[in-house]
Parts: sequence; structure tokens; C-alpha cells
Amino acid sequence: MNRCYRFRWFQWMLLPLLLLLAGGVARAQSPLNVTIAVLPPYSPDLSVWLANPNRILITVQNQDLNRGYDFRLAGFAENTDGSTRIETKDEYPIAALRIEPGAVRTLNLNDFKIFDGNAVRFKGADKDLIGRTKLLPEGVYRVCVRALEFKTLAPLSPQEPSGCATFVVRTADEPEPLQPTCGQFVKATKPQLVQFQWTVPPGAPPGTQYRFKMVPIVKGQSPQQAMKSATSPAFFEQTANGPILLYGPADPPLVPGGSYAWQVQAVDPSGNLVFRKTAMNFNPMMATAG
Repeated sequence: MNRCYRFRWFQWMLLPLLLLLAGGVARAQSPLNVTIAVLPPYSPDLSVWLANPNRILITVQNQDLNRGYDFRLAGFAENTDGSTRIETKDEYPIAALRIEPGAVRTLNLNDFKIFDGNAVRFKGADKDLIGRTKLLPEGVYRVCVRALEFKTLAPLSPQEPSGCATFVVRTADEPEPLQPTCGQFVKATKPQLVQFQWTVPPGAPPGTQYRFKMVPIVKGQSPQQAMKSATSPAFFEQTANGPILLYGPADPPLVPGGSYAWQVQAVDPSGNLVFRKTAMNFNPMMATAG
């Protein structure tokens, strides 16, 4: 065997070994792979995210077939204009997460506490506002998550853009009641027919639905108290596809002399727009004999 042939033979034998070693080093550096999905609707209210932890789903895959890991999730959420950034506190006390060799785990906001005010730091120009109101400003957001070794905080998964996803927070005002007006007397005719009407909120997308609700007002109650103490199901509830509802003979009869409160809430079925619930509109009315 000549010298040139032996050298080439050695190269071809060595190349697979080098590739194998390189892959092993890469897996040793980042043994876990983390992906994240953010599901609508994208509320500005941090408490809504906490109450619905499956709005964010995190998949962790252990690419190491020989070793399991104890880890914690860390990361941030920020908007594109840089005015808002939320970062997890690595020192916040949480229980260790465990993943076995070659296993896959699905986690959520109970494990990644990016919207828990106690477990994060607020940064940026809006930090004081968010810290006080727990509301995200409108905008395009990016959320990124990474797995850290539980004790040493050494990274176990690749850094951004791996483990990142985007979502958009958009809000609009609730519709305003138009008819019947506040305190208006409505005739309880036979057959009954009352038209309810409200505004279409600016920016409401096509297909917006309106949840109409009406309850009787007991003597001594305010309209707000009547709504809060209403039974479920309420006296009358219906979803409309436009800003008008006709209350007709097939609906519960209005009692002459009775007082009622009604409200309407807008809903975007696509989940891309959230209607603010900060100022619910309750309109009282009184039924009179027809």
C-alpha cells in the first residue's frame, strides 16, 4: 500500500468518527430542544393568562438518550418597539422539572411563569404602568423560553431565536347601548316585541359576535348588582351577529312594572382582538303595560 493511498484511507476512516464526535459535542452543549406555541385570544390582562395556562404550550425534547435532567424554564417577553420587556427571575423559588432520557414533555404557564408578577421583572418605558395595572400595552410581542439546569442555571437548550414565538395584543372598547336608553319605559305588549340596539366598536372585525344578557332588577338593587347576582343561565341570554336584537313572543315575557338591566359584550371569534372589560355598560329599563 503506497503512502498516498494509506493517507486517503485514513482520511475516509477518520471523517465519520469526527462527525460523530461533533454531533456528540453539540448534543452535550444543548441536550434539550424547546419549542413554544402561543394560542389566541391574546389578552392584555396578565391575570387572564394566569387563569388559562394552556394559552402557552411548551414542548421540551431530551435529545440525550443516556441522561435525564432536572431543569427550570427561563425567558422573556418583549414588544417590538422596546417599550415593554418582561424577564423571569432565575432566583424565584420553583420546583425542579424533570425529563428522562429521550423523553418529551409538554409544559404550560404553570411551569413558565412569564406572566406571574411575582416571578418576573418589568423593564422598559412602560414598566411602572405594567407593574401597577398588570396590563400589556397593545403591540406585537415576542416570547422566548429556554431550559436551564436547575442547580447551576447552565443553559440546556439553544438560545433565541430557538424557543421563540410571536403574538399580537389588540384591544377595542365594548359596544355602547343605544336603545332602549337608560331608564326608558318599554311597553310589555302582547305579543311582545322590543328592539335592542348598540354601537359597533371602532376596529371591530367582520364576524364580531355580541353576547346579549338581560336580568330582572330586584327592589333595592342597582343594575350592576343585578348583573353580578344573576343566576346562570340568566333571565335571557343570546348571541347576535350584528348590533340589533329583536326580543319577541318566544322570549321570556316582560312583567309590567318590572325593572330590567341589559348589557352586551363583543367577542371576536378569531381571538385576534380583545374587547376591554374595564367599563361594562348596564342599561336599566322598566316594562309598562302595553
